[in-house]
Amino acid sequence: MADSLNTAKVQQDLCHLSNESKQQDVYIYTITCYTIAASFVLLRVIGRMVTRRFALDDYIVVAALLLTAVPLGIVLKMAGVGFGEHLWNLQEGQLLQNLRLFYVAWITYTFVLGLTKISLTLLYKEVFTSPGARLGSLVLLGWIAINTLILIFLTIFNCSPVSAFWDRDIKHAKCFDINIIAYSNSASAIAQDVALLIFPLACIRTLNMKRWRKIMVGFMFAIGTLTTIDPTWDYVPITVWTEIELACCFACLSLPAIRMLLRRILPDNFFSTVTSRYRSFLATVPDLGVKSTEPKPIPTSRGFGSWMQISSDHDQVTGTSSEMDVLSRASIDKLSPESRREEARIEKAKNPDV
Repeated sequence: MADSLNTAKVQQDLCHLSNESKQQDVYIYTITCYTIAASFVLLRVIGRMVTRRFALDDYIVVAALLLTAVPLGIVLKMAGVGFGEHLWNLQEGQLLQNLRLFYVAWITYTFVLGLTKISLTLLYKEVFTSPGARLGSLVLLGWIAINTLILIFLTIFNCSPVSAFWDRDIKHAKCFDINIIAYSNSASAIAQDVALLIFPLACIRTLNMKRWRKIMVGFMFAIGTLTTIDPTWDYVPITVWTEIELACCFACLSLPAIRMLLRRILPDNFFSTVTSRYRSFLATVPDLGVKSTEPKPIPTSRGFGSWMQISSDHDQVTGTSSEMDVLSRASIDKLSPESRREEARIEKAKNPDV
């Protein structure tokens, strides 16, 4: 490892490689993600206290949040010893420290992610009470628990001796191909996410609630690996996305309890009032299909520049005399012969001199 670090420094001197750093990004994203996760979980706990409905999944979420402080705290510690810097900018011994800390963070992250998914399956078991849904929840729970334990075991004992994971200078060490473990982890995580998404969507149709509420519940449930020669730099985006993933997990897990909290805090007619006001607003916008009461211009039969207007308040028709004559003649032309003769007789009676 010392040879690799020295080689990187020589390359930096000869090729004038970049000295940029991502340490600031690591600090910002890590602190922000944990703050968001803690805020959602706090609201969840308050909601459960208000409704007095604590369950096993609530305790698991709180435990997962507390354990999340371990990998995220390790990431902050890693940033203090060169994580976010290029390999050639590290000091002697910093690469070893980063790899050792990364080893611990990887194990705890895998455990925390498994806990969040287990909590979600327990929520499914509570919401969907049909025998088939409960059986499906238990199958998901067993699959996630066993898969998490296997991944943790493979991570801990990836190398023999264990210290060879972070100390590559140990001779005659044996390690599993980390790519195989990483790809297996990714494949199983994707499969679990798909199952956790499809399962509630399939069960929502059995719930006894209005359709719009089913849609909102479905939306709420829907929300919810590498090798490199420059690990302290290239691992930063992966670490950031991992932190975002954990924050989203805690947010999605807390949404049902937060909804109950809002229903207790806000007035009983709050949501109905908002809906009625929104509908009233739509009714005042002509472009959304509401008929306007303003007079509308109508072109004359022969395209004159002047316009005739029909008032919405009464049946009065206004226009120029020439336009009215044209309209009258056009109307007469459409009459039957008998009507025309009667119309001519009336016109002659009005104007005997014609």
